[in-house]
Amino acid sequence: MNADEAFALYMKGHAQSDMPWELQQEQIKPIFMAGWVAHVEALKQGSLFTDTDSSPLDAIYRAYPRKIGKASALKAIAKAIQSGKSRAWLLDAVKNYAAATATWPADEKQYIPHPTTWFNRGSYDDDPKEWLRGGQAVSKFTKTYT
Repeated sequence: MNADEAFALYMKGHAQSDMPWELQQEQIKPIFMAGWVAHVEALKQGSLFTDTDSSPLDAIYRAYPRKIGKASALKAIAKAIQSGKSRAWLLDAVKNYAAATATWPADEKQYIPHPTTWFNRGSYDDDPKEWLRGGQAVSKFTKTYT
């Protein structure tokens, strides 16, 4: 369907008006056409009907188990990607970390770092065994002093 056909269909659905058809069409068509052009451009860019949280960085942020300081977290995520980590790899690491923290005892979940801290210190490179708590992993400290 082209813009003229879409406009004719639109006007057919909105033909009931107090204004004469010609005047209504003359006033509405430029506005409709501008909207049509914007719609086509959005389709070309793949941004139609997407919210502002649809970037790959937002997906990584949303996967992180603690939602705080989003703006600074997105900067830290971008910095991690610029350091050579792929978005897919980073997202996978965050999902693994989130899965590990989901098994933590409730009283230890308060120790989940802010996402900015976690990304800035490169915790995505940590050994995933370090992410386990509550009897899932036994640290050297626990072995030595218990």
